[in-house]
Amino acid sequence: MKKRKFLVLAMCIAMIFSTVIVLNTTNVEAKATKKALKYLKGTWHTNNRPGYKVKFTKNYVKYYADYDSNFNQLPNKKLGKLEFKYKIVFTKKKKGKWIIKVKTRKGTYYYFRTSDVDKKILDYRGKLKDGNTYSGSSSLEKWK
Repeated sequence: MKKRKFLVLAMCIAMIFSTVIVLNTTNVEAKATKKALKYLKGTWHTNNRPGYKVKFTKNYVKYYADYDSNFNQLPNKKLGKLEFKYKIVFTKKKKGKWIIKVKTRKGTYYYFRTSDVDKKILDYRGKLKDGNTYSGSSSLEKWK
């Protein structure tokens, strides 16, 4: 009988402890770190035509049209219409290169990674571990 009471008491304590843990969890908002934002500051451009000017904020990657209604390229400092924005999931620096994970409206993920050749280029990767998902036209280049 004592073993049974002890087992019930232990189960109750475990349930109370697990409830306390669940109640103390919070949702973590995905954001770019301050160091990443310093690196990402400025206007980036896609390599495709007609292309996009891309701006990074704390929470989003924003794509602006780089052309007017007649498909003429806009001057460097002028942003076009905001076409879409995607959520930044995380940013991290690994071996001197930045990795930026982004979530689309459809719930799929893609990555930007600092180029091996030039730190002013962000290579687009659909899946980071899969080398076949590189896209030169979706990669970004930082212009002055």
